[in-house]
Amino acid sequence: MPGKREYLTSYEIELLEKYYSSSKIPKGEKNVLQYFLFSCYTGLRFMDVKQLTPKHIISNLILSNEDGGIDDWRTVEKQMHKTKVDVVIPLTKKAISYLPQYEYKTNQPIFRVISNQKTNKTLRKSIAKCKIDKANNISFHCARHSFATNTLHKGVALKYVSKMLGHTDIKTTELYTKPNKDYLIDAMRIMNQ
Repeated sequence: MPGKREYLTSYEIELLEKYYSSSKIPKGEKNVLQYFLFSCYTGLRFMDVKQLTPKHIISNLILSNEDGGIDDWRTVEKQMHKTKVDVVIPLTKKAISYLPQYEYKTNQPIFRVISNQKTNKTLRKSIAKCKIDKANNISFHCARHSFATNTLHKGVALKYVSKMLGHTDIKTTELYTKPNKDYLIDAMRIMNQ
């Protein structure tokens, strides 16, 4: 199908997370899944993950809406490698869980990223082991599509997803709003309640 943007559903990402947490996963696959899953929760492209350093992780103390206390929301704040657009991406607890330990005062990359070709080969192997039938069609860029599709599906406004992805034209982000079978079925589950 021309122009099809392959992505992983939230359930498929959960399958990868279970594999990532298992004792059966080889060290090389675990490394690749770590930065791939981080990208599934941030929408960062391969080169942006590869070039991510501690200076891009910013601590933001903000007043909590829930209890009036102070929340420490970390964000990724960087210029996108491909488009040179500045982005701010708030890090969810899931995203933070995939950040490896790093030294705050270094400019060393946070992740140990291997080549894009080897990353994609390893990623396909992991996806096949999880019995996800998309293994042949997946590349690292699918994490970006997964982030956009799943974030929009959970109700985050299109304009905010567009900003986090670094899109300069909201029409680019709208490509992720096309209804697909999985989400149409999910939307209609309410009718069975």
